[in-house]
Amino acid sequence: MPKEYRHHTPVSNPYASLGAKAFLLYLLPAPLIIKLIISIIMISVPKLLLTAAALFFFYSAAHLTRMTLVRYAQTEDKKRPAKVKDNRLWGAIYTTVGVLIVMIMIRKGIAATLLMPACAFVGYVMFYGLPKKSPEVPVDYDNMPRATREAIKEAYDDLSVIESLGQQLQDKDSAIKSMLDKVLNQSYGIMTLLVQAPEDAGRARRFLNVYINRIKEILQQYIKLNQHGKADDLRERILSTLTEVEKAFRTKQSQLLDDDMFKLDIQLEVLDEQIKHE
Repeated sequence: MPKEYRHHTPVSNPYASLGAKAFLLYLLPAPLIIKLIISIIMISVPKLLLTAAALFFFYSAAHLTRMTLVRYAQTEDKKRPAKVKDNRLWGAIYTTVGVLIVMIMIRKGIAATLLMPACAFVGYVMFYGLPKKSPEVPVDYDNMPRATREAIKEAYDDLSVIESLGQQLQDKDSAIKSMLDKVLNQSYGIMTLLVQAPEDAGRARRFLNVYINRIKEILQQYIKLNQHGKADDLRERILSTLTEVEKAFRTKQSQLLDDDMFKLDIQLEVLDEQIKHE
């Protein structure tokens, strides 16, 4: 019997509170909004452009920082072995550029104009930190059989691709994106069980080699059709299928080999065939 693999469980989640802290960057440029309005009223084009540029860099920094930190928090909370695109370096750069533009606007001299952006960069790094290497999928599977190890790693790779595909969905696909996130949560939960009990991975081959891979392929084809405006008729079907997938994964976390998964098999097959004929 293979030695049980244990995930590293952090004592605390250092990113749990940083998502809220990132909102502070949205408040930092608030006075510039008033200045922007005044510039519009006074029809001062140079000031209008500089103010708009500063706001763009500040709010871009805020958005990139918040999304990065929140994503890290989700990764830690859900124990996802997914890679996180860390944009904190860009957040620091955008904040620095924003401060530089503000200093140019208020004309405080060359020394102050250069010093304040540098201080902004250092302050950002001290408060939010710099990018770190994304967590990798565990590779130490002890005495796990090679076929099982490869199946699990391939499934983790497919889940990572599915997450990336979910980020490509458009605003009108928000319902699909929300349900897909639930499916991913259940999927990672199942993968954790399989890694902890590798002897079940062979019996769960349908989950590893069929369901996850099929969801990935369906999403890839759907996004491709969506780019050509041909996916409207499929939207409800995909949402319905993902709903069934999430329900099945939730109720069958460690028993995906049961015969009552036949209904889900048919739904995925029909949807796959319909997409192929579009």
